Amino acid sequence: MNNVAIIVPNLEFISTNVINWSHGDIKVRLDIDVGVSYHSDLDRVLKALHEVADECKDVMKAPKSDVLLMSFGDSAWDMRLRIRIEDPQKYNEVRSDINCAIVRKFRANNIEIPFPQRDWQVRSPLPLPLPLASN
Repeated sequence: MNNVAIIVPNLEFISTNVINWSHGDIKVRLDIDVGVSYHSDLDRVLKALHEVADECKDVMKAPKSDVLLMSFGDSAWDMRLRIRIEDPQKYNEVRSDINCAIVRKFRANNIEIPFPQRDWQVRSPLPLPLPLASN
C-alpha cells in the first residue's frame, strides 16, 4: 500500500520484521493526517492541502497528490494528504516539512486545527446530614 516491502529473514521469522525501503521501487507513499475544525470552509481546506503538496520540492508531481476526507471525528473532519516521494531516506524530513507547511498554510487561510473539546458537568453535592447537637 505504501510501496514498502517487508522482508522476513528465516532466522528472525518469529520475532522481527526487516523493512527494505528500496526493494524493487524506491518511491514511497506518505499519508499525513490532520484534523480540521467543522467551522472551516471545506473547499478552502482541500485547496490549501493541495497547495502544500504542490509547493514541496520533494513531493512527486506525478502521480498527483490526493486530499481525502477520511471521517467525521469528535472534534474535527479527519483529513488525509497522500503524497509520494522518490527518496525514502527523506521520509521523516519530508513528513516534518509537510506538517510545518500545513500549520503555516492553515494559519494564513484561517483554517483551525482543533483540539479535543470536553464538556464538564458539575452537580450539586448531596445534602449532608446536619451534625448532632452536642451536650
